[in-house]
Amino acid sequence: MTKKQIFRDLNENLKDHTQMIKNVGKRYYEYDRSEFIKSLKGNDVREKYDTDIETLSTNIIQMILFNRIIYTDENNVDTRTKELIKENKNDIHNRKLGTRKKYRK
Repeated sequence: MTKKQIFRDLNENLKDHTQMIKNVGKRYYEYDRSEFIKSLKGNDVREKYDTDIETLSTNIIQMILFNRIIYTDENNVDTRTKELIKENKNDIHNRKLGTRKKYRK
């Protein structure tokens, strides 16, 4: 994997998210991506790559929308703002579906 390919895939994914923000709103992105990743199953190398591209995109989008990357504690409280993050079950389901997109041919 080259840096050029990673940036190309990241850019493509960010373009997809630009439209998605308009469709689902910024609340969809208000979650701790690192905690979400811990809940996923899968060992496929390709799936890991796609998930990592999605994670990088999510982190960038969170910086744009919230001026920070969101990290939560065991009670789902944002460690930086001390606010409780309430997640919508539909958003959680849709995030799991979103990690399945393949960027590499």
